[in-house]
Amino acid sequence: MGKREEIFSNDQFLQNALNRAEKSYFEKRRKLEKIFDFDKFKDEIRDIKEKNIKNLEENILFLLNNLRSKGFKVFFAKDSREVLNFLYNILKEKNIKKVVKSKSLTTEEINLNTFLEKNNIVPVETDLGEWLVQLNNEKATHMTAPAIHMSKEKIVSLLKEKFNVNLKLDIKEMVDFCKKEINKEFDNTNCGIFGANAVTRDGTFFIVSNEGNIQHVLNHDINICIVGIDKIVEDIDEAFKIVSFLPKNATGQVITSWIDVFTKPPGDEFFIIILDNNRSKIAKDEKFSKVLNCIKCGACQMACPVYTTVGGQLFRGNTYAGPIGILLSYMENYEKMNELSFLCLGCMACDEVCSSKIPIQSLILEIKSKYEKNNIIKKFVIKSMRNYRLLRALISFASPYFKDGIKIRRFKFLRDEFGLSFRTLPAINNESFDTIKTKSSKIGLFAGCSTNIFYYNLGKDLIHLSNFLNIDIKVINQSSCCGAAALYNGLKTDAIIQAQKTLNDIEKFDKILFLDPHCAHMVQRDYSEFFNIDLSNRVVDAGFYLVGFLKNKEYKFTPLNKVVTYHYPCHLSRGMNQALQIENFIKEKEEKFSELNEKDRCCGFAGTYSIMHKHISNKLVQRKIDNIIKSNSEVLITSCPGCMMQISGALDVMNNRNIKVVHFISYLKNILGA
Repeated sequence: MGKREEIFSNDQFLQNALNRAEKSYFEKRRKLEKIFDFDKFKDEIRDIKEKNIKNLEENILFLLNNLRSKGFKVFFAKDSREVLNFLYNILKEKNIKKVVKSKSLTTEEINLNTFLEKNNIVPVETDLGEWLVQLNNEKATHMTAPAIHMSKEKIVSLLKEKFNVNLKLDIKEMVDFCKKEINKEFDNTNCGIFGANAVTRDGTFFIVSNEGNIQHVLNHDINICIVGIDKIVEDIDEAFKIVSFLPKNATGQVITSWIDVFTKPPGDEFFIIILDNNRSKIAKDEKFSKVLNCIKCGACQMACPVYTTVGGQLFRGNTYAGPIGILLSYMENYEKMNELSFLCLGCMACDEVCSSKIPIQSLILEIKSKYEKNNIIKKFVIKSMRNYRLLRALISFASPYFKDGIKIRRFKFLRDEFGLSFRTLPAINNESFDTIKTKSSKIGLFAGCSTNIFYYNLGKDLIHLSNFLNIDIKVINQSSCCGAAALYNGLKTDAIIQAQKTLNDIEKFDKILFLDPHCAHMVQRDYSEFFNIDLSNRVVDAGFYLVGFLKNKEYKFTPLNKVVTYHYPCHLSRGMNQALQIENFIKEKEEKFSELNEKDRCCGFAGTYSIMHKHISNKLVQRKIDNIIKSNSEVLITSCPGCMMQISGALDVMNNRNIKVVHFISYLKNILGA
């Protein structure tokens, strides 16, 4: 996996293609978000899907009876084998040697094209992107843009190889040629195969497309529709809501070019195959039933920093790519879930754009716990964090050897192995910060492992600041790590053990402040699941708490008088929704504030992720630094020790001394003169 990650991360054509697609998508999406209430749409889609998944068995029976009453030939398939056998029997009986297909993720799920080719039946994709991917003997890499990974240059070269034509690098000329070749195929068969975006219980089919090729596919004597049971909805109002929001969330279009609605296509014979393929099993799982809420828009792929770095050729299961691809591959019983699930770095960008509010990242964490993937050293380090006495001893032992930071200069293989070729790590503290003595208080500070191991001065800055503001804060003497490192590495049992110890440490406080939003979000969200306890009103980021405390109070602030910018930590912005207020505070104080482009895009740290997936992590932090440099900032402020470590470490390797990286707490202490 590591070598492939390196290849895809450094494929400049792929990077350019993905960056263009991502930029275009979000520019269009942001415009639509000013016109339409996306959050309301998402709530409606989620409610529609959850209701119909709950009524799945009833919906299936209702649909089967309605279709059969109309005289259609209907088959219910438990799995892909049954679909393919039934389909082959139809094609063999009708002596069909070639079929045309409209874009269908369900047919990709059952590997229909491969099956047909093995049985000497020629499948022809008629969606332009799918046709190009098929022509190049590849799989689609995006739900709505299957050839997103292919550059213009690659397509021109492919067409020359297959058709011996010399086309210019002109989009219109290329598209016209491809469509001309595709259109030739419609007259070479009497059978069309297609899927559906939604089907009502009474048998009305809805198909969304942008190219209009579906009309040509439907215009054949024999029509075969293969549709998953998760696409069944109660009525046309629900179906229209789904197909109305789908293009908005998928491609940033107000409405798609074509929506075909029919109860029977024009041809003489209509066969319908209703596919289960583990859907009914997933529907009965209280947690994972939400996977079936997916309407296959692909927005999570465009939002995912990993997907937009390596693409869907690497970040994929058998059929589906990206964040939702992990969940759908789990449904498919994909055999390499331990590799696929650990490509997720946990930034939650997917959750933010999901069309039906699937808690994608939380479900991926659950999958990681089922397919844990850790080497002996990594597992030892994570398990040792449940015993802070041992961790403190390790800090004291290691400190003298890493006074100038963690840098491996002599042994390249070790440097590369531990992700130290693209960034350094800071010096290890002389002692764990949480051993510092403070007064008793009902406000506790949970410093977290990063502060305890690397950022002693950050902890001291908060103590100085609280003393200056006359706020009594008790530094919590930790018994354990909060459990985040264990949970995100698939060691859920260890995470719960660590969480229980932490809960015992923090539960006596009215407010618990955190210097690391990853810890705060872990306690706020995951402890609720572990222990059925709601700590949301007591858990708060330290910077966010102090911004609220300082509101309407008369304190003198001395701005830095430098160009400053602010990077949003993932867990603070998406997990806790507390980053914007901190950024606004800085804007009020600093006249030279420069807004950071892609300020909420992950820096690529994510703890051990930056070691296990160093090539992806490197690309992400380089993109972050490019944006920081373009902002002309002299100081980057953030609220996460992990982000500080990643960005400052990468700047150190680049020998860039012009940009200083500071935690918001340290910044606040400085401008208050504390």
